[in-house]
Amino acid sequence: MNGPGKIEYYDIGGALVVNQTADVIREVQDLLESLRRLQETSVSVEIRVISLSEAFFERVSVAAGGAEAEATVPLAAPLATDGGLADALGRLGEELEASKDGVDRDLALELSARARSCAAMAENVREAAGGPDDAHASWIESDTRGNAAVVRAPVDAGPHLRRALFDAYPTVVLTSATLAVGRPPSFSYTRERLGLESHESVDELALGSPFDFRRQARIVVRTDLPDPAREPRRYEDALPAAVLDAVRRTEGGAFVLFTAYGSMRRVVAAVRGELEADGLQVLVQGESLPRTAMLEGFRATDSVLFGVSSFWQGVDVPGDALRNVVIARLPFDVPTHPLAKAREARLRAAGKSPFEHLSLPHAALRLKQGFGRLIRRATDRGLVVILDPRVVTKRYGKALLDSLPPCPVDLESLDEAEEDGGDDQSQAAGDEMPEAGP
Repeated sequence: MNGPGKIEYYDIGGALVVNQTADVIREVQDLLESLRRLQETSVSVEIRVISLSEAFFERVSVAAGGAEAEATVPLAAPLATDGGLADALGRLGEELEASKDGVDRDLALELSARARSCAAMAENVREAAGGPDDAHASWIESDTRGNAAVVRAPVDAGPHLRRALFDAYPTVVLTSATLAVGRPPSFSYTRERLGLESHESVDELALGSPFDFRRQARIVVRTDLPDPAREPRRYEDALPAAVLDAVRRTEGGAFVLFTAYGSMRRVVAAVRGELEADGLQVLVQGESLPRTAMLEGFRATDSVLFGVSSFWQGVDVPGDALRNVVIARLPFDVPTHPLAKAREARLRAAGKSPFEHLSLPHAALRLKQGFGRLIRRATDRGLVVILDPRVVTKRYGKALLDSLPPCPVDLESLDEAEEDGGDDQSQAAGDEMPEAGP
């Protein structure tokens, strides 16, 4: 693995992300440049933290298999040792705290903040290296660029949230467009995940949208594609042509959303040349551009953006720049992921179905989030193309469609799309098809 990597520690229902240790050290070093009298005592500590960080992530690399490849590796037991990294971070924090005497107030406050950050990071290193237990899942993530992350996540975030949030404040208001799923809208999944399933004083309110989805949006489902679960090879072979067909319906202006980097990269390799020949800019998550630059480029010219998890949510592109969202595959979690396996085991032990209580509602929320990228204001119009036929061929597909806003749903095959000449507005039967949503 190249560089010191990073440590991520998930707790209290969310993510506390500690950036690359070397980046933190550089920030600290910037402060110490104004405190030359402290350099003699601090430089050796800084160098030790950096070297220990590098050594720590060398051990992480070995635990992950040593290859610079995209992988999620369960951490079945604690790392043998953190090599003294946590202690060195704690010592650096103590040095910073001690250095604030005799300096101006603003710098003293900043030094104290940095010291607290080092202390928190030290504790996170100890926790992350501690491996799994009954309440936590642990794993190592690596990518093709040699980066690594040690991740530790609570199997049930509910107790953490109750302690830190719901029991700590008299009133808590939770608002989101993706808290409820199904028809009629149900908050049961969200309540269960947040530890509120048996909470006595919870009021629920599902409000409608200000958008006219029946007029502004349409869903197209490609029913002729192979089932990606039963025939994964045939599905992957058919996917590039299906993506090209979907993108060309709107002449670009499309997000193509995937659930895995591998599948996305294979499709990009197959279609990039044809899309660029069509005059479209191709933007791919994980290549040279950061997310913000990708979005700026997408807004600036007709583009096709290929993305995975982070582009399913939290992305706002109003107007004509985004007029097509292509869902390559239904967003079910990978069943072999350590956190998913731990949560499934806990549900089975409680006599509950992991599919009904975890996989399906979570996929419904993710699908709703992906759909939500399309319509951001009252004048937006567009298309959502789903390239996974299970949304209509499986019994659970109705639950997924029922979670989407109400709009026409067209069921198509490639031959039918070609007969239409690629004009998605010519679907005469569109309003006669079943509608998504309540």
